Amino acid sequence: MENQLTPAQSLDVINQMVAQAKRSFQRSNFFFLLWGILLALAGIADHYLRSNGIQTKGAAWGIAGVIGGVVSAVYGYREGKQRGVSTLMDRVQSVLWGSFVITLILIIIGTVSHQMNPNPYILLLTGLPTFATGALIRFRPLMFGGVVFWAFGILSFFFLHEYSSLVFAAAIIFGYLIQVSSFGVTKMAFEPLDPVLHNQLRLAVMSLLVSVEHAEFTWLLEQTGATRGNLSVQISKLKEAGYVLVKKGFRDNYPLTTCSISPKGATAFGTYVESIKGYLAP
Repeated sequence: MENQLTPAQSLDVINQMVAQAKRSFQRSNFFFLLWGILLALAGIADHYLRSNGIQTKGAAWGIAGVIGGVVSAVYGYREGKQRGVSTLMDRVQSVLWGSFVITLILIIIGTVSHQMNPNPYILLLTGLPTFATGALIRFRPLMFGGVVFWAFGILSFFFLHEYSSLVFAAAIIFGYLIQVSSFGVTKMAFEPLDPVLHNQLRLAVMSLLVSVEHAEFTWLLEQTGATRGNLSVQISKLKEAGYVLVKKGFRDNYPLTTCSISPKGATAFGTYVESIKGYLAP
């Protein structure tokens, strides 16, 4: 028979997964901003040099690729040593963006060596990991950024050849930096967790009450294994939040306390569960 997790162990697992999800996102955010800034600057520099008749044979792109590759490698190596353990999301993003960097450098080398404009190819390439990452972490603005890259890439292929580098920089700014910068102010995949429910005993009580019409205090005491005093305190907090209805009475001349989940509590519990799914989903 499989061992079941206690409420304390379940909450500890949830806390660990939440922390891992946030750390994974923070690491990804660094790479997004790094490459976004470098490629936008490369596009602007390339346009300026071309406008002034300076033939650099794509030096701006090469410099951006080298700097981005070195910084990404160093940062990734240090992060790997510090975290010790990699999640599945870490590995997926590492492979995805590592492949992107390698392909990006090869495209820059190939197009520049044949005196071809690398902008459309880089835009179309950048759309792939950007859109895929947005889909993985359920962040629609980033998915939109990927679509913007594809659209601007097609635009660069057939129109605005003279301003293709500026078109590229604009695509980076609007489809990449703005979207990624909004990570800090957007809810993303990580909905805030209800502090009332994010507690071992209160969550256990709500989990029990959501499946019954009402429950006696003594039954909750047996199911949770809590002390009488601690259970009373936590039920009082749930009552104050409007999540639980408490009815006091007598049965056979003995005090009887029954609890039931309120409509507000049921809604809050459902929202909490959906928020947790957002943290745990791959």
